[in-house]
Amino acid sequence: MLWKFQLIKKIISFPKNYNVLAILLSSIILCWFIETNNHKDSKEEKSSNNKINNNLSFDEIKILIETWEYSKAIDNLLKIRDNLLLENNSVEKKQELWKIYTSLWMCYLEMQEFDKSLEIYDKAYKLAQELDNKERQIRNINDIALIYLDYIEDKKPCLDYFQKWLELIDNLDQKSFELYQHSIYLIYVNLSNYYVDAKDINSAKKYYKKAKEIVDKNLSVIDNDIIIRQRKKEKFVLMTIESDFLIAVVKYQEAIDNYLKAFEIVKELDHKAYQEWIYNSISDLYNEKFGDYKKAYDYKNKAIDVREKRIYSDSQKAIRE
Repeated sequence: MLWKFQLIKKIISFPKNYNVLAILLSSIILCWFIETNNHKDSKEEKSSNNKINNNLSFDEIKILIETWEYSKAIDNLLKIRDNLLLENNSVEKKQELWKIYTSLWMCYLEMQEFDKSLEIYDKAYKLAQELDNKERQIRNINDIALIYLDYIEDKKPCLDYFQKWLELIDNLDQKSFELYQHSIYLIYVNLSNYYVDAKDINSAKKYYKKAKEIVDKNLSVIDNDIIIRQRKKEKFVLMTIESDFLIAVVKYQEAIDNYLKAFEIVKELDHKAYQEWIYNSISDLYNEKFGDYKKAYDYKNKAIDVREKRIYSDSQKAIRE
């Protein structure tokens, strides 16, 4: 509002010059009128934009997902999707839609609406194909396969998706293979888990070895803390598969001992979700294979305690953000 004070100072300087006074007063009134109308137009434009873009941001939706408000997250994601579908069919639009579909997939999965989850993620996979984004294709194939592996009784489609992935890998050049190797490692791990569940231990070991080759190679190429954490997580996952192999040959105590070694890695990483998983796995072994209900009960309580700490920590993080 500096212009108003400058004009007022001029008026005070020339009190007897009525022409100047009239002109300056007119100027104030005109400027006030323009500013008021601009402010009004700005408010109306902002209001109009809010009506069109009255969705939450991705960061706000992420908080909804992290605090288990999946229905609200889905409502906002669908609004953004509907707005995007009205736009021109550009590369940017497809990239944004891919983000929407992957977030929707997670919400439907957590709500155990597996058919919707698969339907949405198949759309994400097709978008990744249209964008010729190999990394996203690998990720989508892996996640679709995991839905079948972890949540759906009929596992056959899971293997079909893994086969698509293996065909995709065969067509990658060496540079792309190295670029996407963490995603490739995850596929090998999940293929190994698939064959463990199918009681085909030889095939499980085949893909375990492929995953281990990637981890062993990468352990010598660590250059920052984030990569160190990633490598340790990968090593932890491989150790859980080793316990599966021990369980398959009825070496239950050795499997538990190996789980406890793996636990030391995730304790160091402060990865509470993995800690909870280890405690539950040990509890199940004591319950089902040893009939030692006291130890099973003790480890189950440890899992519950870690879970409560994890939930509290996640909720505090969401509040801070």
